Amino acid sequence: GYLVANGYAYLGDDVIAIGDSADEILPLPTCLSIKEGSWILLAPFYPTLLHTPQISIFGRTLRYIPPEGNYKTMKAALAPSAIVFPTYKAGTSVHVNSLQPVETIIRLVKANAALAAPATAEKLEKFLRFVEQTPAYELTYSELPSALKAIEDLLAAQPQE
Repeated sequence: GYLVANGYAYLGDDVIAIGDSADEILPLPTCLSIKEGSWILLAPFYPTLLHTPQISIFGRTLRYIPPEGNYKTMKAALAPSAIVFPTYKAGTSVHVNSLQPVETIIRLVKANAALAAPATAEKLEKFLRFVEQTPAYELTYSELPSALKAIEDLLAAQPQE
């Protein structure tokens, strides 16, 4: 939500679709899923947030809000620059750690990544190529502005195609 409020393109929340060629991300611009711990931080960017109904799902309390013009729906798939797994940790300085492909797969599985049914050897091979070709990072932060700066630095360091 913070990245979207600061001008980043919005692809989707909770679900991201990987295209058939396995080197592209398909936009699915659904509502932003804002977890309870982020409400106060994000309320200045989304005035309706604190008035939106609360939902409890998978042991988390959250609110859904539409990005309301903070993004442009993309008409085509995009090749991702990187995969970033953000983790909020109170009182820590921002830290970016590069992940190996096997670590990326483990994190994606923990995040409930799934191949479209039926799963086939071909789909699995494409997914593995996608993970091997896409740099992945763990981002630990305690302040949103420092996390934003770390992501900007990370993207600036990625090779441009």
